[in-house]
Amino acid sequence: MSNSRSLLDLSNELLLDIVESLRDDTHALLSLAQSCSRMQKIAEPLIYNQIYIQSGTRLEQVVHAFTSRPARADAVDSLRLKIRHHEYRSTSAITTWVKQIPNLRSWSIESPWCGETPDVQSSWHTTPHWVEEESDKWQEDITNFEKAFQEAAISNPQRNPEALPALRSFTLHSHGLREKHWNIRDMAAIFFHQTLEYIHLSRVSGTEKDTKRLTIASNFPKSTPLKNLVLEDCKIIAAALFPILSLPKALTNFTLQESMAWGVEMAGQTPIEFFAALRQQAQSLQYLKHHASFGDIYTLQNTTQWHGALLEFEALSCLQISPQSALCNCIREGLAPPNLETLRVASTLTIKGRDQARDAAEDEFREISQLPKPDSLRNFDFVPSNWLLDVSEPWAYASLVFDLLPMMQNLMVELRSRNIAFRTFVDQLLRGGNISRMEDYKEVLVFDESMFESTESRANLTMKDKEGFQSQLLKKLDATMNERESMRPQSNL
Repeated sequence: MSNSRSLLDLSNELLLDIVESLRDDTHALLSLAQSCSRMQKIAEPLIYNQIYIQSGTRLEQVVHAFTSRPARADAVDSLRLKIRHHEYRSTSAITTWVKQIPNLRSWSIESPWCGETPDVQSSWHTTPHWVEEESDKWQEDITNFEKAFQEAAISNPQRNPEALPALRSFTLHSHGLREKHWNIRDMAAIFFHQTLEYIHLSRVSGTEKDTKRLTIASNFPKSTPLKNLVLEDCKIIAAALFPILSLPKALTNFTLQESMAWGVEMAGQTPIEFFAALRQQAQSLQYLKHHASFGDIYTLQNTTQWHGALLEFEALSCLQISPQSALCNCIREGLAPPNLETLRVASTLTIKGRDQARDAAEDEFREISQLPKPDSLRNFDFVPSNWLLDVSEPWAYASLVFDLLPMMQNLMVELRSRNIAFRTFVDQLLRGGNISRMEDYKEVLVFDESMFESTESRANLTMKDKEGFQSQLLKKLDATMNERESMRPQSNL
């Protein structure tokens, strides 16, 4: 008791410092919060600062904690919902609280089916349990998410200034109810949010008829603080992209990764309209990533209709593209961004057979190596496809990457003469499943010029070199896997 009294004799400032040092010790924080009302007020803001809900039981516990003591919600800075399908429950109760959390800055949501195995996913549209129960719950949740943003949208005449007032980052990693994509009209209000600076949406579709809810954007040009927009694995046409990109005051980072699907119109397939949408952010974009859908390396048909392409994108310093992107044609003289420093080309090949994959990879890299290199360029990066072979066979994948080394070496020599560094990254898929989780992708630097110092010709690349390279690559991938596991979001609840 004497120790407890001596601790409570300290000023709040000193107590705050002491409790802050225990931020990562959940047990200690909970013990302090339960000791007395004074310590509860000091410890609970750390306990509830970051909330990571992975189960239905945890969801109910958090809602109960907020209901019994509403002040706890004031401490929440980050909320992540990631409940697996086998214990999924409607999140409407927590969403009601989200709208009232005054200091929430980061909110991320994953569908309960993200990260599941292909066998499970392939039956989601035929399994009565999913269709009759989970799909209804998930649709209800999507509706509630949209309502929360609608209350805060600048396009809403009855906008509630107290709805999500501090939110800076929002991520929705989802899919449709009976298909792999959800519709952009279900969450159009996100783009009209008054404080969001980062939006990451995956597997969203936007067709001509889906753009009606976005037409109101013409009344609010350059009105939102959005800085970073990521549209991942999406099916969206340029007509839907145009109003979305008209809203930010000064977008600095934009990623459009189109779904690998045949016979579906996407923004990158209508380059003139695509560029019209991009040009709205020409003065501010610093990073632009476009991975196009399936197809051959894109060939520009009518240069005169491009009106300078990326030439007016003076702030653009990093461009990441797939060989199928129309942006491949915008790095040649008269069309390239004047201050482009890094060009990263990512393969999207999906061939499984060993010999066929090697031949296709070599053909593609040969064409990639012939892409124009603007005078301003300082880094030329290559990202081999992680779908060339089964990702469950990393040794075979490492062997395939090794087969490209001689061609990479030749390109490196050419680039070195122009003071351009050559680097190769692996866009590593850390898990299987048709719908990956948010943290499943990680780019790993496999090698750069330093690895070629002792290998000046193809003849020097011996079997011993190959085995050593495979071992080195696998060690890097394993290390990255371990790093990602250790850095998964944690919660004190």
